[in-house]
Order: sequence, then C-alpha cells, then structure tokens
Amino acid sequence: MANDKVQQVSDAEFDSVINSETPTLVDFWAPWCGPCKAIGPLVEDLA
Repeated sequence: MANDKVQQVSDAEFDSVINSETPTLVDFWAPWCGPCKAIGPLVEDLA
C-alpha cells in the first residue's frame, strides 16, 4: 500500500496501535486474496 497513512504493524506493535487515542482501521489481508486486493485502494482512500 503506497499511502503514507497506511501502516503495516508487527505483532509486537499491534496492541499499542489499537490502544492509542488515534482512531484506527484494521485491515487483515493476504497477498494471494482477490477480495483483499480489490479493497486495498478503498482502504488507502479512507486513510
């Protein structure tokens, strides 16, 4: 994902991101998943 507001986080970072004051959208995806690829641009637009 190319948007600088979209971030990939590690397992170690996940809890701190979820518990932050900043509203967060979590998108679980896989590179082989067709629907995941289709929704990717929408997630970037929402960011």
